Amino acid sequence: MEFDKETKEFVAQLKQSHIYLEYLTAKEEAIKDENLWNRIMDYRRNRFDMSSILNGREIYDRIEIFERDYADLYDNEIARNYLDAELALCRLLQDISLSLVADLDF
Repeated sequence: MEFDKETKEFVAQLKQSHIYLEYLTAKEEAIKDENLWNRIMDYRRNRFDMSSILNGREIYDRIEIFERDYADLYDNEIARNYLDAELALCRLLQDISLSLVADLDF
């Protein structure tokens, strides 16, 4: 591929970023508790599945149930730190993707 070297260099820089390092630290902490990690993964799967719901009323009902079912994660500092770090990393990757597309005549 034409940009293999540049891509690898960019990924190496990303891996040294504060956002990525914070994500790794939060993930390592969360994984220490297998039950908590499984609960976080369950939360992530179910949250992703909710994104495919199209019916407005159904979304509100599901969100209410979802938030009640996972309230313990919101109260858990380790889980909250992981989810916040993951969100920050996702936003960084989205920003990079948007910048690439915006700067191309695509």
